[in-house]
Amino acid sequence: MTKLNKLTIASLLVFIALNKTASAEQSEFLNAIKNINLQSIGANETVEPSDNRSQNINSEASINDKLEQKNKKLQMKYEKLLGSYNEIKLNGGSGNSESQKATISVLTSEKDKLNAENTALRKQLADATSTLSAMRKQEELSFASQKKELSSLGQENARLLSESEATRKQLAEAANKLASLEKSSQQSAILKTNLLKTPEGKNSYSLGVFYYDKINAEFEKITKNNIKLAPSLMIDGMNDAFNKSLKINKSEIMENVVKIDRIVQSINSDYAKKILKLINKKKYEVLANGSFLVTDKSTSKKYSADEIVTFDMLEKNLNGKPILNTMNTNVNFNQIRDPLLRKVVSEGGKGGAMTLYGKADILYKNVPDGVSPESLVSITFMLK
Repeated sequence: MTKLNKLTIASLLVFIALNKTASAEQSEFLNAIKNINLQSIGANETVEPSDNRSQNINSEASINDKLEQKNKKLQMKYEKLLGSYNEIKLNGGSGNSESQKATISVLTSEKDKLNAENTALRKQLADATSTLSAMRKQEELSFASQKKELSSLGQENARLLSESEATRKQLAEAANKLASLEKSSQQSAILKTNLLKTPEGKNSYSLGVFYYDKINAEFEKITKNNIKLAPSLMIDGMNDAFNKSLKINKSEIMENVVKIDRIVQSINSDYAKKILKLINKKKYEVLANGSFLVTDKSTSKKYSADEIVTFDMLEKNLNGKPILNTMNTNVNFNQIRDPLLRKVVSEGGKGGAMTLYGKADILYKNVPDGVSPESLVSITFMLK
């Protein structure tokens, strides 16, 4: 009886030890499974799909499906092992120690496998979470960039709208001014029409026509003498003088008038008539000093920059008597500073001939000996 009790107590102690070992294994196993389940739940919370990104929704759903399948497999293994454990527990007294140890060893091995799978699953979950985090960050950056671009476009649109509004305002102001000018013009036309019916208006209008005819006749006479004028600007000059809004100063105006008068007087003088008779129908230009520049011959071969210009200069009285001949004068085209000589060379060209006619005291700075200052002379440039 004592032996039986001792054996029973020993068996009970072994069973308790096995039960404790199995219980410890079960506890560790249960904790591992709980951790797996918690990770699965955490993954579902962390990898919450974004409503605005369909691509991420599909990716997260796929990862969640895979994790859910693996979790189910682990759960099945857990239930299978738990069933084996319960069977050992129910048959604890009937099985031998070696069989129980073997079963516990199998359970421990399976537990280790489950832990390894759990670790791999957690690593996969961490990688997936990192990938999704990077994708979300990229989306946030893209969204920020788009937001900035939209803001910039909004500012540009606002600026364009502001400019458009300013332009419309300017157009409205211009339209109002134009309408005002048209109204003023119509009123002015009515006033002029009414004024023209009075003796004062008729006299003023008649004098205006009379003086314009005189001015126009003088204008035509001046243009016939090779003086270039613009009729429209003559009318502008009269209007500006009337409105006291001259575009050039009075001193310059007087200089131009004196120059024109000198040219007209030169043309109408006796010596000018002799020169005009001599040059016949050749092209000529009356210069500001009253002399005549005549084109005897002009060619299309013009001198280029830095080219050497060679010419003969023949000076004589109007009756043909020689004064001085200067042969083969050479000068660099770019070094010609005298405006008249540059004009002669440019208009005559290579092989051309240009002649100056005028009074000796006008054409010469120092009148040559034996030549009267009032005598008419010519200087011909024979270009080579």
